Formats: sequence, C-alpha cells, structure tokens
Amino acid sequence: MKENCFQGEKPFRPDQRDSAILRKKSGGWHLLLFGVSFFLTGLLATLVGLEMIPNHSEKFDLSSATALGFGLIFMGIGTVMTLGRSELTIDRRRKRITLWYGILFPMKRITRSLDLVEAVGLGCHHSGKKATYTVDLRGGAFAEALTVERTADYRLARQTAEALSLFVGKPILE
Repeated sequence: MKENCFQGEKPFRPDQRDSAILRKKSGGWHLLLFGVSFFLTGLLATLVGLEMIPNHSEKFDLSSATALGFGLIFMGIGTVMTLGRSELTIDRRRKRITLWYGILFPMKRITRSLDLVEAVGLGCHHSGKKATYTVDLRGGAFAEALTVERTADYRLARQTAEALSLFVGKPILE
C-alpha cells in the first residue's frame, strides 16, 4: 500500500517563508465543488430513503433501503472529498520528511529521516493506453518508496523530480 499519493497541477516549490523547507499540499478548495455535489446527491438519496421526500416516479422505483444505502455512501465520499487534506514537508535544516493526511486536521503522521533518502525516482506505469508518471523518494531503509507526485503529464513529473533532486541533493533514477 502506498503511503500517500498527490495529484496536482503545480510543480513542487520551496516554501516562500523558508528556503530550507519544501511543501506539497493536496486537497482543499479545488475538490470542494466535487465533494459538495457528491454530498448533496447523497443527502437527497438519503432523504428519499427515509421517505422524507416522496418518490412518485413510476419509471424509477427505488426501495428505501437501497436509496438510504447509496445516499450514505455518497455523503461519506462527499465529506472526504470536501474536507480531506494531506501535506508532505521536506525540511533540510531538521533533516526530516513529514507526511500527514486526514480530514480537516492530521489524523495520520509519518516522519522519516532525510538522510535515509538515496534517490529521487521517476517512474512510468501503463494502464492500457494511459501512462501515469510517479515521482517518489527512495531509500534502502524505506519499506516502500514515498510517493510525492502522480500525474499523467510527463513534463510536470520531470519538473517535480528535478526540483526535488536539486532540493535534497540526490540523483534521479528513472
């Protein structure tokens, strides 16, 4: 299981306040529109399932239990999409990599030593005709590579890998 995977459109950049810190955030406002629409669809289905909103359609006969089940699932997905957050921080001064993710606040935190990083990996995974490029931090002491970026855009992945390699002072392995 990958510990985390960030999907983004912006390259990895140093913190504006401290050049010894590199941050990559995921979640927040850009997922709000999708999350809220999932949540509201789930809320509507839940209300139909609880028979608070009558279902008069003869073409679409939906049992209360099915509507309630789908409604709760969609509400859960909408909540996670709307409130889910994650952040990867690489601090050269403290020689530490910190990864956290959760809903609104950190629920799980992973900390690794920056000294254990041996290389920055740039990989390509094919699924049918689609290619996905990953950028990760690799080290012999890591049970698994720590994924920093996953994108369908090779240029973005390459740019992220180069910035990360320059920041941590380690080579890129393809």
